[in-house]
Amino acid sequence: MRKYLILFLLIVSATTLFGQGKENYIISFEENSAWINNFKTAEFENRTRLLKQRLVADQEIYFSPAYSHGKTPKQPDFDTISHVRPLYLIKTKGEEQVFLPANPDKTLVKKLASILDQENIASLELKEDETTKVIYGVRGSYGIIVIDLKNKDLYTQLKELIQDPA
Repeated sequence: MRKYLILFLLIVSATTLFGQGKENYIISFEENSAWINNFKTAEFENRTRLLKQRLVADQEIYFSPAYSHGKTPKQPDFDTISHVRPLYLIKTKGEEQVFLPANPDKTLVKKLASILDQENIASLELKEDETTKVIYGVRGSYGIIVIDLKNKDLYTQLKELIQDPA
């Protein structure tokens, strides 16, 4: 009996560490609003954790614009479709900003998640005002997460990955 209990606990802990269930997916406007509110009120350390979790969960969800032309078919390698996702903007001092693609390559998400630690980030800012929506369009309607990196080399690596994911 004890062996089964230990095995069960190992499986549960491994699932928690290495996988995110569909219950962690944010696919509705209400879920996104709740996540945005949590992000806004969180301390910097928790913001980095929330951001990593969101990026990892979002890589399983195909983003399609809310006003797409016709029905969006389910895409291979994605669990579901969502029309709600923040726009991720990455920048560093003295460089132009780059945007994370709507459906980024998993390699890019893995690299980004691995460097999103307090020591690499100068600031994490959430923009969601009307001006932001005008500047960035429909994608700006769900919030813009501005990730300001301290290290120019990390920024350059990410920029190259974004521009040429292959």
